[in-house]
Amino acid sequence: MPDLAWMSNGGSLLDGSGDWALTGSVWEELSTMIATRLKADLDAWQLYRIGADLDKLPAQTVAPELESAVQQQAMQSISDLVPSGMAQVKTLTQGSEIMLFVYINGQLVYTTTLSV
Repeated sequence: MPDLAWMSNGGSLLDGSGDWALTGSVWEELSTMIATRLKADLDAWQLYRIGADLDKLPAQTVAPELESAVQQQAMQSISDLVPSGMAQVKTLTQGSEIMLFVYINGQLVYTTTLSV
């Protein structure tokens, strides 16, 4: 059963006819939930510490330790959305940017770029 579509910064969406927009698939819904958590601060929700807090990473030279911290924070923020072992977070460094990729069962569901 589809769920209501919602924006990653909060609020419901309406479709072209003015009715409530519904998610198209489970993957679309999961991708939106993952994007929301990865964009959020750690304490974005008052009662739950589920945001990845990636904006709080120290501004420093890209190093393997920083990539590892990004992967760990991202994985921790989505760990309760999918069963253990289904999610995989990978990073790729290009200059002063870290590209973050989130896979569920080998399928890419979210990507973003972090500037450090």
